Amino acid sequence: MKRLIVSYLIFISCFINAQAPHKFYSRFGGYGHDVGYGIVQTLNGQYAVTGSTSSFGNGNTDVYLALVDSMGWPRWEKSFGGFNNDIGRSIIQLKDSGYVIAGYTNSFGSGGYDMYVIRTDKNGILIWQKTFGGLDWDFGYAVKEVNNGDSLIICGSTFSYGYGKSDGYIVKTDINGNFQWQKTYGGAEEDEFRSFTLTYNNLYAFAGTNRSLGDVKGDVWILKTNLAGDSVLNIRYNKNNRKQNISDIEENPNTHNFFTCGGYDQYGSDSTSAAIVIINENGTFVSEDFFSYRKLIDEQYLGLAHKKNNEYIYIRKNAYHSSGNRKLEPMVSHYSDNVYLNVTSYGSTEEDELFDIAKTKSKGFCMVGYTKGFSSNLSDVFLVVIDSNSIVGAASAVNVNEISKNEAEFAKIYPTITRSEVYIEPGEMENTPLKLEVYSVFGSKLYSESIRNNGKIDLSTYPDGTYLINVIDQQNRAKCFRVVKFQ
Repeated sequence: MKRLIVSYLIFISCFINAQAPHKFYSRFGGYGHDVGYGIVQTLNGQYAVTGSTSSFGNGNTDVYLALVDSMGWPRWEKSFGGFNNDIGRSIIQLKDSGYVIAGYTNSFGSGGYDMYVIRTDKNGILIWQKTFGGLDWDFGYAVKEVNNGDSLIICGSTFSYGYGKSDGYIVKTDINGNFQWQKTYGGAEEDEFRSFTLTYNNLYAFAGTNRSLGDVKGDVWILKTNLAGDSVLNIRYNKNNRKQNISDIEENPNTHNFFTCGGYDQYGSDSTSAAIVIINENGTFVSEDFFSYRKLIDEQYLGLAHKKNNEYIYIRKNAYHSSGNRKLEPMVSHYSDNVYLNVTSYGSTEEDELFDIAKTKSKGFCMVGYTKGFSSNLSDVFLVVIDSNSIVGAASAVNVNEISKNEAEFAKIYPTITRSEVYIEPGEMENTPLKLEVYSVFGSKLYSESIRNNGKIDLSTYPDGTYLINVIDQQNRAKCFRVVKFQ
């Protein structure tokens, strides 16, 4: 009985002392190409990710849904789709803790690609899936819950309906996926919506690229509608008749200005510079900023999230040539209005991208994309979580990168609940150099050393709580262990 009580107290101490790290990065997936396109922090502080996977499912790629705990480890993974290509681009969590995903599929529907909407319960179990569109290609890029949770709005683009090659496409359903109405906007060329927001005065503001009503290369496009989808204000902006596009939009809660981000053909070439454009609620231009690492390189701001006041965090696609090789590196930029403050790079030595960013309950940010580094198989989903102070200097997030389940362990750690010492030994072969790093749950590095064969870490002088021990081998594989220290 005494042993049972002691075991129970140790078990409870893990939860009492365990605190989620304020900044970490993680990769997960299977043996194929796995990409995260959308992320949301859940009601209980975890992270729900959607994207595409060729590692799991029924076809070429399937919609991917994963729940990641607050420490960075996937709790479960699901896939949805058919025999062809299915992609999840946007995710929200409902009041019942379930999820809605919007994207596109050419496994089901009327023809070509169709807008694809999926609802699951809180455990990722399918409740319903619906497709919307016609005989041509139709895509969904963003979804939100509206009418106090009774309805859904999805925006994207359609080649099946409308006025030209493709049009901005809006679909409204009830919460059970039953079709209510659809609207198209645009002209003779290719037009699309990529994101939207609900404004302070109960309007929708859809944002994307318009190639029909101005420059055929593309204009910044914001369309404000009422709740029935009827146009209220059509806003277009272009600088110097150059190609310009929008990826994301948010309304500032203080000024009600629209902060948008995307790309701009700054040099008159086929590549773009990262672009931020601020437009007020009446459609009047406020300010803009463009960033380019160098000419002839593709730069884009792919997402933004509000920090405080007029400060925003932007995720940037940064493509540059290193030693003659093109490389994609994700950057996180911090601006106040359109005044640049600082930037931090997150990623590996290989190709990485981040596609979506969301604010967390702790006033930090979570981001998702893909990585081809960190010992990934082809490409893995790449998750980065940072606190509100992490947009300065070099990235110092803790790596909680898990080794594939079928991969042999290159290191072992014991015990994981201790009063003082933790022992480390190589798992695959003797005499293998290993690097050890000890982090607090707040992302601060506390200790580092290299060992060969067995080693140990003395935690006796450390306060009680949870620590993360990162072990890295010569192949740059990394595994993070959670260790609870108590008296």
